[in-house]
Amino acid sequence: MLKLRNVLVIAVIVLGTAALVVAGVAALNYAEEKRADATQIVPPDRGVAVGVATATQRDARLDVTVSGFLDAFEEITISAQIPGFVQIQHVEVSDRVDKGKTLFEMDASLREVDLKKANAVAARAQAEFDLANEDVKRIQRLNTQGSTNPREVLLVDTAHATAKAMLDQAVASVDEAEILLGKTIITAPFAGHVARVHTRQGEYAHAGQPIVDLIDMDRLKLIVQLNDRQVVAFAPQDPVTMRASARPSRKFDGRILRIHPSAAIDSRMFEIEIEIPNPEHSLRPGFFVTAELAQQDSSGSSPKDVEVLTIPRTAVFERYRQQYCFVVRSAEGESVERAYLTPLRTAPFLADMKTVQVLAGIQPGDRVITTGLLHATHEAIVRVSER
Repeated sequence: MLKLRNVLVIAVIVLGTAALVVAGVAALNYAEEKRADATQIVPPDRGVAVGVATATQRDARLDVTVSGFLDAFEEITISAQIPGFVQIQHVEVSDRVDKGKTLFEMDASLREVDLKKANAVAARAQAEFDLANEDVKRIQRLNTQGSTNPREVLLVDTAHATAKAMLDQAVASVDEAEILLGKTIITAPFAGHVARVHTRQGEYAHAGQPIVDLIDMDRLKLIVQLNDRQVVAFAPQDPVTMRASARPSRKFDGRILRIHPSAAIDSRMFEIEIEIPNPEHSLRPGFFVTAELAQQDSSGSSPKDVEVLTIPRTAVFERYRQQYCFVVRSAEGESVERAYLTPLRTAPFLADMKTVQVLAGIQPGDRVITTGLLHATHEAIVRVSER
């Protein structure tokens, strides 16, 4: 019995030793495989499949093409300021008018009567004021002789002040009547064209009722929208070149007049207002045009092409607030390519939203990984599947 027990113990020891040997061999084999991976003993087709792109120099100037419909630079609706009948109509639709030209005349008979009444009241007030002045002079003479009555002085001074107030009120009434009489003549506030006639000769117009629309065709404007990446590249006075569908053989020059400071709530786009000189009236409000906006240099004198280094945005990732990319290079002394983790600094590239500008970290011609980043590690063997 004792011998059998000893045999079993020996057998357990032998089996345990054999198991340890097998485990040790397996561990050595695994370590050998990892070392072989690190020194590229394995075939190249076992590397990580990645897609790459080459860092290239590109023109940094931003050119934007936008389209829209032209509007009159200035367009107003002239309304009646006083009620009355339209007595004379001097203009018709499409007429060219100069600044200050009479467009309509309203019935002025009632306003002329009001002015006569105001003048009559003013004449009476002037007479009463002159009489009050004489009383003041009389009291002053008596005062020098020491024979004035304080009550009489008070009455004279009060009458003089009342007469002065009545005269001022009468003069104001005359001024008001003259202003209202002048409003019966409707004139052009600027040189332009008659776009529409709302109220015609013989019709009655209420105060505030539209009479005529006037537009300025010597200058036109185009309002377009740019996103936040585009709008920062432009400034007022930058030149704009346009083509109109109605005038395909001609180019028209304009300039950026103003840029709205905030984006529209609905579209999150910034409105740009472009001014187009139109002295020959070759363009009209409502024409469809295509405008080309070209980014200017810092002096604003002329476009300047500046080349910057760019890579696809998909090649850049961030770790602990530091930007990185993987650069693919041939491993020194090996026939394979490896991925090298490379820190870099970038900035937005306004001309292409899918691209970033590289400020530091890589050089022109470097190949960066754009696909397969999840499986790439520093110094990992890679297999480039596309270039």
